[in-house]
Amino acid sequence: MNRLKYWFNLFLFLGLINLLNAQTFVESFRYSNYDFLGSARSIGVNGSMPALGAEFSSMHVNPAGIGLFRISAAAVAPSFSFTTIKSKLEGQGNGFNERTNELFPIQQAGAVFANRPVASEFTTANFGISFQRLANFNQDFFFEGFSQGSIVNRFQELANSGGLDDFEAGPAFDAGAIYDLEDDGTYESDVELNPNANYFRRQDVTRQGQLNELQLTLGGNLKEKIIIGLAVGIPFLEYSEDKVYLESDDNDEVDFYESIEFVEGLTTTGVGINAKLGVIFRINQMFRVSGSVHSPTAWSLDDSFISDVRYQYVEDGQSFDNLAQSPEGIFEYRLSSPWRFNVGFGAIIDKSGFISAAVELVDYSSSKFKFPDAPEDAQVVNGEISTAFRNTINARVGGEYAVNNFRFRGGFGVHPSALDSDDTINFSFGLGLGYRANRFFAELGYHNNRWQENYLPYVSNTGPLQIVENEYIQNRVVLGIGLRLN
Repeated sequence: MNRLKYWFNLFLFLGLINLLNAQTFVESFRYSNYDFLGSARSIGVNGSMPALGAEFSSMHVNPAGIGLFRISAAAVAPSFSFTTIKSKLEGQGNGFNERTNELFPIQQAGAVFANRPVASEFTTANFGISFQRLANFNQDFFFEGFSQGSIVNRFQELANSGGLDDFEAGPAFDAGAIYDLEDDGTYESDVELNPNANYFRRQDVTRQGQLNELQLTLGGNLKEKIIIGLAVGIPFLEYSEDKVYLESDDNDEVDFYESIEFVEGLTTTGVGINAKLGVIFRINQMFRVSGSVHSPTAWSLDDSFISDVRYQYVEDGQSFDNLAQSPEGIFEYRLSSPWRFNVGFGAIIDKSGFISAAVELVDYSSSKFKFPDAPEDAQVVNGEISTAFRNTINARVGGEYAVNNFRFRGGFGVHPSALDSDDTINFSFGLGLGYRANRFFAELGYHNNRWQENYLPYVSNTGPLQIVENEYIQNRVVLGIGLRLN
């Protein structure tokens, strides 16, 4: 119960900041929660090999890995992913609703140009350019069922506490969902006539977009003992969210009120920049340890959002159907993502394969918004971010077994929730198969990830929370093809 109260207070408080609309702690996490599983080989060992290097995806975790390429190479990795989302609205008799989303992106592509310096203590001095998808935002889910409470309560609370804003309370007033009968600045609604009414409700949520990163990497191998690397990352994102919420009085429990529809649309685009520094120590021919640090990504983001309210009611035997639309909201702002720290371990077992492990530390509570035109509001939201999130430690282990030219891989991961009030631990695993010849290599990787989260379609302080339990099952298959160039 304490956790639900926390979510309630946080969402309500942020919901009252009309200017910010979408810029909440949810967005700070969405654009900071990266997945460095790019290539099929990396997916096969579940991203556990930044200490081993000479692998395209691991360079986005530890750029020192580029220094272990002996010859130039290029690779591309298309993928197929499908995510099943099961959604259930809390309430007696409500069941799960299921949808599956499919996607065919390019997961990773890149090239490394190897150089062996003359008259230098560096065995290699390499340059690489790589593209990697760090996050996929495509999610399509819906819920439906009966429960008490109405979204009209929220619009009424917003109007009575902060006036008629442009995107929620204002359109609700224009559509007739809330009104001021006495013209005294206090807003009423039909749903007040029966606070315990049981409404049918449904919402369709469609999210699309991706976060990709273009990275330029320099690295070298110093005396076969210390491998260092430096990278500049240029991430760019596109995100859109369309939500259609429908609520109706199917059991005729409230006079006048028939139904309300609330439609929201959000589009976010942005570009950022970050730096990465990494090192790998070769203890001996068998063992390696590594460390890397990622600076915060400095994001420049642009939001465009719009909403409309349709309210249907009956008065004196006559039916009314009113639609009110908001103006288009435009908002430009900045976001600084958290620092990231990664340590790794690897053991090469002769020519039979390897075992590897990686641990990542991320403090999601350190993300910071900057609103050039509203610095005080940014300070409020940043305070909520520091309260909502915490340090997280993600751990991954994996290995590869070689039989002639074939490679067999597997890996496992443990990922605690980043929410300070949530003790949930999520798990992931990967499997892979590879073939390596002198000039050509082909990889096939499979990754499975499962997690749960609660979704709130809206928050009202005079009605019960509408809690939707979402269960996610993500499956990803990646095919990697590469060539050695010299």
